[in-house]
Amino acid sequence: EGIMSMHCSATVGPKGDTAVFFGLSGTGKTTLSADTTRMLIGDDEHGWDEDGVFNLEGGCYAKVVNLSEEKEPLIYGAIKRLAVLENVVVDEEGLVDYDDTSKTENTRCSYPMWHIPNHEPTGRAGHASNVIFLACDAYGVLPPVSKLTTEQALYHLVSGYTAKVAGTEQGITEPTATFSICFGGAFMPLPAAAYGSLFREKISKHKVNVFLVNTGWAGGAYGVGKRMDINVTRTIVSSILDGSINESVFSQPDPHFQLSFPTTLPGVDSKLLDPSQAWADKAAFKSTAKKLSGLYKANFVKFETDEFMKNISTFGPGGGALVRRVGAIVLKDFMEHSGLLRNMSIEDARKQTLDRGEGTVVKENDAILVDTGKFSGRCPKDRYVVDAGAAHYNVNWGNINIPIKESTFDKVFECCAKRLWDLDRVYVFDGFVGASKKSRRAVRIVTELAWHHHFVTNMFIRPTPEELADFKPDITIINSNAIFEDWKAEGLRSETCVAIDLNRHLGVVTGTQYSGEMKKGVFSIMNYLLPLEGIMSMH
Repeated sequence: EGIMSMHCSATVGPKGDTAVFFGLSGTGKTTLSADTTRMLIGDDEHGWDEDGVFNLEGGCYAKVVNLSEEKEPLIYGAIKRLAVLENVVVDEEGLVDYDDTSKTENTRCSYPMWHIPNHEPTGRAGHASNVIFLACDAYGVLPPVSKLTTEQALYHLVSGYTAKVAGTEQGITEPTATFSICFGGAFMPLPAAAYGSLFREKISKHKVNVFLVNTGWAGGAYGVGKRMDINVTRTIVSSILDGSINESVFSQPDPHFQLSFPTTLPGVDSKLLDPSQAWADKAAFKSTAKKLSGLYKANFVKFETDEFMKNISTFGPGGGALVRRVGAIVLKDFMEHSGLLRNMSIEDARKQTLDRGEGTVVKENDAILVDTGKFSGRCPKDRYVVDAGAAHYNVNWGNINIPIKESTFDKVFECCAKRLWDLDRVYVFDGFVGASKKSRRAVRIVTELAWHHHFVTNMFIRPTPEELADFKPDITIINSNAIFEDWKAEGLRSETCVAIDLNRHLGVVTGTQYSGEMKKGVFSIMNYLLPLEGIMSMH
């Protein structure tokens, strides 16, 4: 009927802003929707039609293991006459011990909606402005909160990752990783794409913000780290609902899950926000993150035959649509080049240009004059874009964006890189593209010519010494005078090649000395990435 059905809880704020919380049992749907500052629409099953979000039930069914009045006052207060408790331990005096799990950890209570004083009596509210995916990450490697792009939101909706925590199913005594379509696969009979396509329509039409919140472990996996404190999670959720989280500077997508998280958030330890910093054992963190990333990818294999799902597959862990992946050439090796000159001052770059005979001084204005060779402008017919991964589906292919195989790109890239490595001198510029720290990217440009280094030093944003000390590039462009001899065999128009890989955020320029190709290569990548994040990019 064109209505989005959801395994979620939902609340509405004083200003009419609706929030939806997806999550499997034990992730915090009921707990986090029991918010004294908002009206409860429902705690488990909802629909989303052309009028907004509505409840499918008339009551709540809450987990009560370790329940306390201090941490969950609304649920605690809802347990009274007409409520039904399941499997709790009661002592001889009739007092409930919510911490006693001798029968089961899956102690529950059902109660009518009106037991929550701030329930929404109509069971309805407007369209959601915020959607929160709740995951109880037993591996402890997901950030406490991440902001998702549309494609990431679809990926994580249909993946529905969490951990089966003790008590949600019989026989489960410790957290076990699980994936459940739309965070409720046992109750979702349609193909994942049916729910995903409806969700895409809703978040696009109503400009919905989507976040992934980890209510599981931090500082280590289950048995080593600690369960996320409910008050920390409430602080995070509050920042989402009041919009203050959007004032934070978000990290670049991490290499394991392509997730961006706020680097600071009032009321939350900044070390906790970055899971790699929360772990004492960094090597263990990397291996554990790699393991979970692999589990995500293995789970998504079952969707390979569905075209809709294929389009979003590279936006998940290990997919490469948002984070730079290094191919056959290890780019950091340029930092070990014996003749490396990195981030020279403009004056030093000018001197290098003159000392190496690449330019002359114009007497009239003291500027440097260079000759770009046979090309005095861009080479649009020799410009290529790698046709692979998410770019295959996203790029507007034609005479402007000419497709090139990933294997061909790698051959050109290696040819260019090898020449740079064999030179006695190589120039590396590390800086930023984008004045907004929320969306800027770190860019590395490796050049053969000193005047090209001078050019990019002029054109891009130079880092502070502190930023340079811990610099990790998101975009890398290499430029040399290499001759790619196999251009005919690889289907190129000439030995000149300007190519970009939008999936790995790489670019290569060879066969032309026109400096603008480096600048436009970086901006082509940015003009691909920013709109995917809801940011308008403009020439």
